Amino acid sequence: MPNDLTTEFQLKRLDGKIHELEQRLANVSAETAEAADAFGDLIDNAEFEYSAKQEHLVVHQLRDLRSQRERLTVMSTNDIDLNSATIGTSVEVLDIATRKPHKYNLVGLGPVDLDQNEISYKSPIGQALYGLRRGHFCKVNTPKETLELLVLEISIYTPSS
Repeated sequence: MPNDLTTEFQLKRLDGKIHELEQRLANVSAETAEAADAFGDLIDNAEFEYSAKQEHLVVHQLRDLRSQRERLTVMSTNDIDLNSATIGTSVEVLDIATRKPHKYNLVGLGPVDLDQNEISYKSPIGQALYGLRRGHFCKVNTPKETLELLVLEISIYTPSS
């Protein structure tokens, strides 16, 4: 299984999160400076202490996201092979126990949209489905239960947003 792959649309999402955090950092830094100016003496200044902690938290989140971005390899939709479940594919499966179909959209590392049934290829279900072909079965242990899934269809995943 590949390491640290992502899709083009996920990279855009990650860049958006980084931009949001940069904006938030600028706002928090301004609040910290205001708190320091307003009270002069920083000893026992709860507002300054809170603002400084928030700034520290945002700095670490931003550092982590930038580090994650540097390790990512972007997989183009042109590289997707529809013969097997891989990053950038929609995988329709049949849950053998319930006899109900489900659709999972396999994505790489980075932000996922659960409302669009996106799952990382490194999640338990993603790992079980990765590389399977139409007609293949898998068993996957989830925190709730063990699933038995039959791959019905594999297609290109196109996110709606």
